[in-house]
Amino acid sequence: MNKKKIFIVYLPVSLVFFMILPGAILRDMPPERFASFSHITSLGGVLNPIASVLLFLAIVSVILAMIAVPLIGRCARAIINRRKA
Repeated sequence: MNKKKIFIVYLPVSLVFFMILPGAILRDMPPERFASFSHITSLGGVLNPIASVLLFLAIVSVILAMIAVPLIGRCARAIINRRKA
């Protein structure tokens, strides 16, 4: 696959993870844990706590997309090959 096709696949997957991950994590997180989590990710107070959490979750979303896309591709190929045989 060329780089344009890879970008077309990874970008929407990363965006979906970025939209789902913060809502799922931050909704259920108590304020005390959120404060400690934002302090850890804010690089010692350099960044705004909420912005630092969102930046961290964006990086995690990209990493999850890099793991999920090849894994789903392998599973889909295995299912297709099993049906052909």
